[in-house]
Amino acid sequence: MERPRELDPHAHLHGSQVLTNQLAEPRRTIMDASENANAPPQWECDGVFDGGTAGCGELLLDLRLHCQNLPEGFRLCLRTLDPGAPLEIPAWCRLTGHRLAAAEHPHYQLHTVRRQP
Repeated sequence: MERPRELDPHAHLHGSQVLTNQLAEPRRTIMDASENANAPPQWECDGVFDGGTAGCGELLLDLRLHCQNLPEGFRLCLRTLDPGAPLEIPAWCRLTGHRLAAAEHPHYQLHTVRRQP
């Protein structure tokens, strides 16, 4: 009988896969403002975060990781095809303190705030 392998204590089980806790860099496409991902032309953005088709949980975790390194007042244009985004993005902004400046699904403009440690 084969002995069960030991799991990393920081790993999470997902179905039959073991996912390690890797919080290095977001997995979404980051673009500079010149590649505005078809955001409304009147929006002035400092950068673009393209969430693609990622669902709520994955998108919001990646967005959090990305925003934590941005300066206060950074104008981030977010593009997401998640159908729940019209509810999720405003709620996430309220929870994190970032300001939702504009929303026209699938595009959202956030102004970042610096949270006190």
